[in-house]
Amino acid sequence: MNILRMVFAIRPRFWTTLAVVMALAVLIEATTLTVLARTSAGAGFDSDSVRFVVGVSLAVLMIVALRSAAMLWLQSWFLAAVSRLRLRIAARLSQLAPETVERLGPERLRLALLVEGARVRDSVEVVTDTVFFVAVHLVMIAGVIALAPMLGAAIFVTYAFAFSLFVLANLSRGDLGEDLSAQEQQWSGDVEGLRQGVAVLKLFPHAARLYLTEACQAGMARIGAMRTAQSRASAPLVAAANMMFLALSAAIVCAMPLVAADERRVALGAIATVLAFPPLSLVRFFPVLVLADQAAGELLRLARELDAAPREPRPRRAGGEPFAALSVVDVVYDYATEGDAARFRVGPAVFEVEAGEIIFLVGHNGSGKSTILSLLAGRRDPLRGTIAIDGVAAHAADLRMLSSTILSDHHLGRVVCGMTASQRAAFPAALDRLGVADSVSPSGEMRLEGLSRADRRRIALADFLVRPRPLLILDEWAADQSPDWRLWFYTELLPELRRDGVTVIAATHDDRFLAVADQVVTMRAGRVVSIERNRSPAFMGRARPTSAQSPEASSAPRP
Repeated sequence: MNILRMVFAIRPRFWTTLAVVMALAVLIEATTLTVLARTSAGAGFDSDSVRFVVGVSLAVLMIVALRSAAMLWLQSWFLAAVSRLRLRIAARLSQLAPETVERLGPERLRLALLVEGARVRDSVEVVTDTVFFVAVHLVMIAGVIALAPMLGAAIFVTYAFAFSLFVLANLSRGDLGEDLSAQEQQWSGDVEGLRQGVAVLKLFPHAARLYLTEACQAGMARIGAMRTAQSRASAPLVAAANMMFLALSAAIVCAMPLVAADERRVALGAIATVLAFPPLSLVRFFPVLVLADQAAGELLRLARELDAAPREPRPRRAGGEPFAALSVVDVVYDYATEGDAARFRVGPAVFEVEAGEIIFLVGHNGSGKSTILSLLAGRRDPLRGTIAIDGVAAHAADLRMLSSTILSDHHLGRVVCGMTASQRAAFPAALDRLGVADSVSPSGEMRLEGLSRADRRRIALADFLVRPRPLLILDEWAADQSPDWRLWFYTELLPELRRDGVTVIAATHDDRFLAVADQVVTMRAGRVVSIERNRSPAFMGRARPTSAQSPEASSAPRP
């Protein structure tokens, strides 16, 4: 089973735990057999005596206590294994290049870490019950074989054959497992698209109905059909296994009184009957085990894929280390796969940035501005060409240590992490300066509900102000901001950053503020078509807008 492979892969010493569980099973069942044998033979126990009642009660209490302890131990090991695997995947993701993570697909990662991981975690009790059941019944079968070899052999053969049927049923369902996982990823992406595009879909009701019918409803119907096909594929085999256990139980109940020579064999028949019936109660958990096994298989596949992915080189620069010049030399990036004639290519791009300069990238949407910013921010690796820091070719990791990036649709974490004590103390003032003081609690937790994209970019900028780096990369920061905040950004903040020696590279559509920049790089169809240098950048001082001047500042238009 993938679940057991997962446990052994993450916790190799799990064999020790299984050995302890087997030992507990031997102790539990030895106690059970002893009590039943002495009861049936009347050896040392009198059914009317207090000693008999006390002895049986103590035996039952010991069995329950040992079984509970063993189950809790097994469950803790399984939960730890699942948690370690999910953390290992998360840690491995943090070591990969952002572009590699993008290729894996956000829906696959979300489903694996959240949905599949939760499915395995929630099945822990069923899995541990099954493992303990197998351990206990192996010991019981051994005891029956020792007392009555023929009966024990019959029970063993029945168990082995039924287990084979369960394995075949699992395999028959597993053939559809990968297709089902892919379909669930696609459906999750469709629902996320519905969430993000609901405002647009409301403008076109017919398109919204088609999207719901052709994407969401059709996807859910395919998922249901696949699950039904899985159940139909395994149902005959599971039914056959159930019939075998029922036949064995009937044979024991009907045949044992006929062949029993003494009360001891009758007791043995009772034990054998108990042996046969528990599998029937576990059969109802079989679908849960199969789904959990498929989920564990997906987690293992993702972990192996991440382990095989090349690790990103370690950065050679310390975070925040200053620089003198940043050079972009014949950089080319290609979005399409090889052989695609309609691919979109950015570059070759050539320009140079000196420390402390403000650079504006301008051009129509789709001209390649955001791609150049992604390359400079270390979020992508160029297909060809070099980005050099002070004349030395830089890896993507080096660029990320040099810069802070604020994207047009900037993501904020639930908690602000990594700040020193002095930075945490300065953060509220920076948030207040940007008009978003109420967005972060004193404990550092983000209040993300109701924040617009403009609000998120202001919070990210406040973060930069308390944790500055030599290079600030901005993708349409002023978009969606109120007129007062936009004016403050161009005429007060950017000149202030220039005075502090911060290099700013920003994509913008605000042509009326181009005079603020030291260089204006114009792009068209993925190419740099002109570079204009302003030898006397405009500097206009203006007080930042207050809440009274800009009531929409702290509550930008909501999406």
